[in-house]
Formats: sequence, structure tokens, C-alpha cells
Amino acid sequence: MNKKKAWKIAGFSVLAIVLFYVFFAIVGYYQFISNVRP
Repeated sequence: MNKKKAWKIAGFSVLAIVLFYVFFAIVGYYQFISNVRP
């Protein structure tokens, strides 16, 4: 396995983790807002 391919795989895994956390942050934020609103 060459270095470029390894970097690409690492970059995609990091991107997937970041998107995963952003998605959960947005979902939690909207649930928080809907719970706070009377």
C-alpha cells in the first residue's frame, strides 16, 4: 500500500467521523430547542 492511498483512507475516515458527530450535534440541538419551546 502506497502512502498516498493510506492518506486518502485516513482522510475519509476522519471526514466520516466528523460528519457523524456534526449530524448528532445538529439532531441534539434541534431536540433541545423543541423541548425548550413552550
